[in-house]
Amino acid sequence: MKKDIADILSDLIYKDMLGALQPSEREELDGLCNRYKISQTEREEIIGRLEGEGRFDAREAYRRFVHRTRRRTMLRYLRVAAVVALLLGGGGVSWWLYQAEQPEVPVVAKSEQPIAPGSSKAVITLSTGEQVELENLTRHLQETNGTRIEVAGGSLTYRDSLQSEALIYNEISIPRGGEFHLVLADGTQVWLNAETSLKYPVAFGGNSREVFLKGEAYFEVAHDARMPFYVHTSRGKVQVLGTSFNVRDYGDEHKVVTVLESGKVRYTSTCQESKDLLPGYLLEDVEGQGLLSRKVDTRLYTSWREGKYLFENASVEEIMTTLQRWYNIRVIYLDESVKHLHFTGDLERYDTFDTFLRFMEAGGDLVFQTEGNTVIVNKK
Repeated sequence: MKKDIADILSDLIYKDMLGALQPSEREELDGLCNRYKISQTEREEIIGRLEGEGRFDAREAYRRFVHRTRRRTMLRYLRVAAVVALLLGGGGVSWWLYQAEQPEVPVVAKSEQPIAPGSSKAVITLSTGEQVELENLTRHLQETNGTRIEVAGGSLTYRDSLQSEALIYNEISIPRGGEFHLVLADGTQVWLNAETSLKYPVAFGGNSREVFLKGEAYFEVAHDARMPFYVHTSRGKVQVLGTSFNVRDYGDEHKVVTVLESGKVRYTSTCQESKDLLPGYLLEDVEGQGLLSRKVDTRLYTSWREGKYLFENASVEEIMTTLQRWYNIRVIYLDESVKHLHFTGDLERYDTFDTFLRFMEAGGDLVFQTEGNTVIVNKK
């Protein structure tokens, strides 16, 4: 939690330094500073030191920001973050100011590396609690009931699955910047997107096949009329017999989105509201709004599985929310209005992040600055 608060405070103080703070953000900054006992004097001292002067001129700082080099801007932001972390950790701004007076050791400039796309990586948690990293791994694992698990080429496959008296569960977790392919015991294929986890039995038993999803996954369910397949999400469950569909359930989006490519599914919310979904339709279970469905181009929601990103009149905020998981980046908006710019495009999922930046800068009134895995978005 402290790391999250430090990130939020760093963003707000940095935007305050640039004179780009919105009224609602100023209220949030004041509230957090009061809560964590960061005085107005300390805030002013931080800003004054970073500007190299005793008094902060917001307009002039913003003008300098617009014309400043990428590296100097980001280094200044990182220094704000460092000070905030120190204050939250119980240190004081006076100590930092003293340190700032010391001569800096010259830093040799290094060439910036492009932000690379994600790759096949995951962690599997076996029923014993043992965790195994699957990145660049080719090997066989074995469960306590004798089930063989093959790992190769970014895919996890269950072989010779043996039923037990009680279901034995595994869980696969995909970090930011990752993806993985999974073949369940019944032959169902699952493509797992970044920042996703799936809990499932190593062998299905009883009258149903049930898995538990957090994040985003595309399913091709093996047909078995005797055993319906259920995907449990935070807000409900999807029931299928044999079909291809995508489910997206990220906690910070406050909704579950199901898109059906073929077959038929039934979604039932935790409030017991049900709706059948036909191919070519999207169903949203939105917090506070219930179930909403509409006809869509399913490729906009499933193309990630085939190595592409398709955007149609998507906002910058929607696009960056998707990309930050795949590229494992952190996004800061210096001008909130850029979130509402819209783009349409077709791009390769495995391109470097710079390709997306060029596409968006060429097509809209915004500019990006990057340092490491932090991306600052502003108006041109």
